[in-house]
Amino acid sequence: AWPLALAILAVIGAVGFWVGSGLGLRPGNRGEIEQAGRWLQNHKEAHGKVVFHDRWDDFCHLLFYAPDCDYLIGLDPTFFAVKDRERYELWRSISRGKVTDFVPAVRDTFGASYMLVHRSSSDYLYNRCSEEVRAGRMKLCIRDTDDDWALFEIVRDKP
Repeated sequence: AWPLALAILAVIGAVGFWVGSGLGLRPGNRGEIEQAGRWLQNHKEAHGKVVFHDRWDDFCHLLFYAPDCDYLIGLDPTFFAVKDRERYELWRSISRGKVTDFVPAVRDTFGASYMLVHRSSSDYLYNRCSEEVRAGRMKLCIRDTDDDWALFEIVRDKP
């Protein structure tokens, strides 16, 4: 009975993994971010800079298209949460649009120079980023043609 039960569990696990990995890596579900990655890679001033991204699962695509940048979260947010719970909770709150004045935290706490934000993650954060552009605290680098995501540069205060 045990060998049969283990075989059934192995098949269910393999099918679940296959289906899950196929569904999880479809960038069309959250806006095609290839162009954001290419923009970062094509702009040498972005190399070596930290990119704050509001969706941890963007990491694979960003790393593929812009390997010369640094990212906050890769592969699994659990690693971030275990390493630094306070910063992880701040990242999560910002990504969900629960922090009104997020620019200082993104810039100073996370050391990020760029922000990739999806409208589907938080309409509020997405719109606030546009307000920050008008206020001169951020610059728009590139926006998705369907307005699903946008890449912003954090404007550094002059010393």
